[in-house]
Amino acid sequence: NDQQEVAVQGKKCRTVAVAMQLRGSYKDVIIYLEALKRSLPAYFTVEKMSIQKSGPTPSLLNVSFEINLYLLSS
Repeated sequence: NDQQEVAVQGKKCRTVAVAMQLRGSYKDVIIYLEALKRSLPAYFTVEKMSIQKSGPTPSLLNVSFEINLYLLSS
């Protein structure tokens, strides 16, 4: 768990790095990222992403990525 803290206009902005691994289709990965964007109370950026084919099924992928969450508090 990597955290940094920065003060912005009297509020603290903490950065939290999160690593995830998923298996699914490309479409499923995009749907998951869109769901994160809608449901998280924080802005996030995808810092690293790795996509590899999973076995003989071309539509199934192994995806790993690292995101940074930006959390504001007073």
